[in-house]
Amino acid sequence: MGEFEFRHYLSNHHCKTEKTHRNVSVPIDGPNGHRLFRLSEETGIAFLIHHEPEDQLIPPLEKMLKTYPKAKVIWAHFGQVRNPELSKSFGPRLVRHLLDAYPNLYFDLATGRPNQIYACNNLRGYGVIWAQGKKKQIAKLKPAYKAILSNYSTRFVVGFDYGGGRVPMQNFLFNVVRNIRAIMDGLPKEAKHNIDYRNAWMLLTGKPWD
Repeated sequence: MGEFEFRHYLSNHHCKTEKTHRNVSVPIDGPNGHRLFRLSEETGIAFLIHHEPEDQLIPPLEKMLKTYPKAKVIWAHFGQVRNPELSKSFGPRLVRHLLDAYPNLYFDLATGRPNQIYACNNLRGYGVIWAQGKKKQIAKLKPAYKAILSNYSTRFVVGFDYGGGRVPMQNFLFNVVRNIRAIMDGLPKEAKHNIDYRNAWMLLTGKPWD
């Protein structure tokens, strides 16, 4: 069904152009959230949510996942934390809890590259999955996140996040694929196959890859 915005900070190009219309805040447990989760549960069709991982927004998300256990929910931009002060609880422990508690929750891997800067607050390295080198992030996963992708490989999908304000498709995909390859580096073969295409196939068709 596409990506639905519940809590969305301004994107980089919106901060640079001072356009504030994408500073979105819609309660995920409000009327529209219930309509969307109910529709997914009734039809079996998956959907993505853009939902900044703020501490105060985790309980309402858990409430909805529990209320609609057959809804197929993909939380976009895994490990993207653009406001650390409001997202102190996000980390491997929380991710494991969510994946253990809610089998209807998935994540996509459209996340920031190592050392990428969020223009709205000049935060460097907002992709928290990346390992830290001597002076900056490097293109390797932190061990805790590598373990999560290995152990929960049936719960992640590749995401490209191509949309308005992006560079031409060819250049955009080159950078995204390079980022995905860095995320996949060193994962077990089975996990790579699951994340690369099997999980997406299951979410799209309701059938396992054969």
